Amino acid sequence: MLAAYEIFDALSRVVVSSALSGLWKGLVLTIAVACLLNLARWVNARTRYVIWTATLMVVFVLPWSGIWSPPDHAATARM
Repeated sequence: MLAAYEIFDALSRVVVSSALSGLWKGLVLTIAVACLLNLARWVNARTRYVIWTATLMVVFVLPWSGIWSPPDHAATARM
């Protein structure tokens, strides 16, 4: 029973930290794209649509990118 608790605890730490990391990265990316598209008013609607669709895909992938990175053993040793 204790092993299941430890697995769930480790998994929840990874998921929450990845979600929070992806949240602020997605927010920064979205603001940057909005500013760039606001400066480039000459870009037509099709191009803006493609850029926003690509941005949305990246924002959806960002939280998952932290899950597959190797663990930081120095950070876990301090806990």
